Amino acid sequence: MAGFISVCGLALTAGDITREDIEILKRSYRWMTISSFVGWMSGIPVFFLSKRRVPPPPLVMRIFASTLVGMTGGFMGFTAGGAAAAMEVNKKMPDATRCVS
Repeated sequence: MAGFISVCGLALTAGDITREDIEILKRSYRWMTISSFVGWMSGIPVFFLSKRRVPPPPLVMRIFASTLVGMTGGFMGFTAGGAAAAMEVNKKMPDATRCVS
């Protein structure tokens, strides 16, 4: 995050972006991190509910299954959060005029 802040500071002083643009980018970054975390948490119920099966699966299999579901949920959450972030940026951030030299 420190690299992001220093790059934004340089862009602010150059006049390329405004503080509102930085707030929109921070909000979109927050969407991606929260949705990825929620996706990872989807593996917790799998771990506990798989114990109710008859016969109960071994511990290693429960850990493997819950990790696999958590990784898949994290990937899907990150993808959905990225899409939501991109839509928010496209909706709220005006296009800047570009100078090509």
